Amino acid sequence: MLTSIRFAKRVTSSDESLYLSAQELFALDSDIDAIEQQIPDDLKWDKAHLQKRIYAPGLSGYIMLHTWRLQCKLDLHRLTVSGTKECVSETALQSTPMNFSQNLRLKCLSHAIELTKMWAEVLDFGLAKPVHDPAIAGCAHQCAKILTLIPEQVGYSAPGQENRVGAVLVCQMILDPLKDIYPKAKILVSDYSASQRHVTDFKQYDDVCRMRTELNTLPAQDH
Repeated sequence: MLTSIRFAKRVTSSDESLYLSAQELFALDSDIDAIEQQIPDDLKWDKAHLQKRIYAPGLSGYIMLHTWRLQCKLDLHRLTVSGTKECVSETALQSTPMNFSQNLRLKCLSHAIELTKMWAEVLDFGLAKPVHDPAIAGCAHQCAKILTLIPEQVGYSAPGQENRVGAVLVCQMILDPLKDIYPKAKILVSDYSASQRHVTDFKQYDDVCRMRTELNTLPAQDH
């Protein structure tokens, strides 16, 4: 994870095409996959495994293990998502081949969708506070941002985008039990995302609830 963070810091502080660092990016992606393969079978994400842990002390840790697994993938692939501070510079983005940038965006979107599907399975059990780790607030915040920004950048035919209103609601619901316990989570609920229409202009954060409402009022074909 630290290697990925160092990589992201380096490429976002440069004006060089991200494509020049493609091999390093692919290697880091493979490293994350290799770590995932090392997870024991009884700890892999599965609804039956989740159900066994519903009332066990290790439930929160189990959820966070797989949240971080997907979050690392999302972080690595969000480098061409305009409207986020994690995006490479505009100069670097313009010199990066479009198909390469779009491929990274679609992968990033797929990780965000997978995260919300996983959290939805957790929420299905109706537990008041399934996760006690405040770090999930940042993960849900980033996930909602990706679900908001990427579909408009890759076109409305992007896989899974038609369900993004519900997916953003899942992010909100995962955050909700934490907002009264951890002040940072409350800030993320009330101070969320970037401009919906002008994704290249990084604007003041809107709140997650307002973002979901705005998405819900888009024309039907946009959903």
